[in-house]
Amino acid sequence: MIKRESLKFAEILQDPSAVYDRPEEILEDKELTEEQKLELLLQWKYDAILIDECDDENMCGTENSKLDQVLKCLNHLNSYEDILHS
Repeated sequence: MIKRESLKFAEILQDPSAVYDRPEEILEDKELTEEQKLELLLQWKYDAILIDECDDENMCGTENSKLDQVLKCLNHLNSYEDILHS
């Protein structure tokens, strides 16, 4: 895993799962804005969908996409945003 402190946001955005072990860590990262958290989770979601599709076609290894965790975090973040804007 890559140390988060040594990377810029654009580098983290390329592969959030290389920096964070769990999607929940993105929500817990106090250095990120809400918008950055959303961007990272959406990127992780995109990557996870590709991994799942690849896995369904037996083209990948046994990598866990963590799609369920990512979706829960996105839901949590969106719920939080709804509360702020209501």
